[in-house]
Amino acid sequence: MNAAELLAGTRVVPVVVIDDPNAAVPLAKTLLDAGLRAIEVTLRTSDAIEAIRNVAAEAPDILIGAGSLRTPDQIEAARAAGAIFGVSPGSSYRLLDAVDEAEFPFIPGAITRLSPWVRRQGWPPSMLAEMLVASLSSTTRP
Repeated sequence: MNAAELLAGTRVVPVVVIDDPNAAVPLAKTLLDAGLRAIEVTLRTSDAIEAIRNVAAEAPDILIGAGSLRTPDQIEAARAAGAIFGVSPGSSYRLLDAVDEAEFPFIPGAITRLSPWVRRQGWPPSMLAEMLVASLSSTTRP
């Protein structure tokens, strides 16, 4: 199952930064009670993996995802903790290969090192998309 199939019908996925892994389960249950069926816990704190583990174990009805994934090791740690989907701020062949190998439902990001530069130039966002497509289509995989 891919991320689109997994999250079909989900209109909002709250993205949260968890500083206290003990707060994750009450938050997840509150979101479920409010009608939200998914949560993305970003890996921006040292307690994020433990928070994912807690939610997966104690609030199994919510779709728990891991965000800010940047390395294959983070993908494996998130999956081992119980995350059932992942999100990245950017994409690399190494990251995408790891996702494919793990058969992990995933939403890849499109942020590149060029993004801030393109914005500083005052170019429209579509220019970045055009540059990204051109670079991907003209680059062979290592």
